[in-house]
Amino acid sequence: MRGDPVALIRAALICLALCAPAVADPLSEHDWQDDAPQLGGLSGVEISSDGTRLWALSDRGYLIAARITRIEGAITGIGITRIAELLDAAGNRPETRAARDSEGLAVSTGGHVYISYEGDHRLTGHTPDGRVNLSFPTPPDIARMELNGSFEALAIGPDNTLYTLAERGPDGQAPLYRFAGGVWDTGFMYPRSDGFDPVGMDFDDLGRLYILERSFSMFGGFATRIRRAEITESGLGPLATLLETAPGRHPNLEGISLWRDQTGRLIATLVADDNYNRMFRSQIVEYPMPD
Repeated sequence: MRGDPVALIRAALICLALCAPAVADPLSEHDWQDDAPQLGGLSGVEISSDGTRLWALSDRGYLIAARITRIEGAITGIGITRIAELLDAAGNRPETRAARDSEGLAVSTGGHVYISYEGDHRLTGHTPDGRVNLSFPTPPDIARMELNGSFEALAIGPDNTLYTLAERGPDGQAPLYRFAGGVWDTGFMYPRSDGFDPVGMDFDDLGRLYILERSFSMFGGFATRIRRAEITESGLGPLATLLETAPGRHPNLEGISLWRDQTGRLIATLVADDNYNRMFRSQIVEYPMPD
C-alpha cells in the first residue's frame, strides 16, 4: 500500500467508519423541504418546551417560524407559519451580505428575539416581525475578530442573561461573552480542541450550557460534537462530551435547542445549513441527551 494514494485514502475512510465513537441513534432525521425561497442556510434554532413549535434562523437574514408534527416523538412534518426579514430600526433590510449574516438565535420566554451576526459583527434585539428594537454595545476585541468567525452562537441563561460565543476569536481562542450590567463580561474562555469549532449553544431547563461543535475533513465531511458545562461564579465549569459523531454522519449542523418530551426525556434539536445549495440538505436532527 505504501506510495499508493488511492489505497491510503481508502484505508483512511475505512478507519473513519470503524474507529468512530459509538453514539445513540437519532430520534429524528427530517429533511425540511418547502417551496419558500427563504428556507436555507439554517444557522440557529429555538424550539418550544413541548417540541411543537420551532423558530429557525437563516444566515441570509430571515427568521422562520414553523409548526412540527410528530408520530411517536419523531418529526413527520414541518409547516412554515411565518417568515420575517431581519430589518434595521428604520424598517430597511441591510444592503450587504455581511450585514445580513445572521448566525445565532435566542428567544426569551417573553418572546423577545435576539440575533448575533458574524459578518458585520454585532448583536441586536428584534420584534417578532423582524425589526430591530434593541442594539447592544460593541463587545471587546471586535476589531480583531475574523470575518467569518465571530458571534456564531447565542443563548439566554436561566436568569435571562445573554451569552454569545465566538467561533474563533483573537489568537485562535473562542471567547464566551456575558452581557451583565449593561456591559460585556469577557472573563470566560471556551476551550477549543481536537479540530472542533463551537457553532451553537443553548441552556437546558436546569441551567446547564450545551455547546454544539463541528469539524470538517476533506475526505470525511462534517463531524458533530455536543459538550455540556455549568456556568459558575468563577467561570465555565468542567466540560463533558455527550455526543460525537463520525465525519459524514450528518450535514453541517449549526444550531441547537434543548427541550423535554412528554416522558421528561431531554432532547437536543439540531439544524443543518445547506448553504442554499440543492446538493446539501436543510435537515432537522434530534438526539436524546443524558441527564
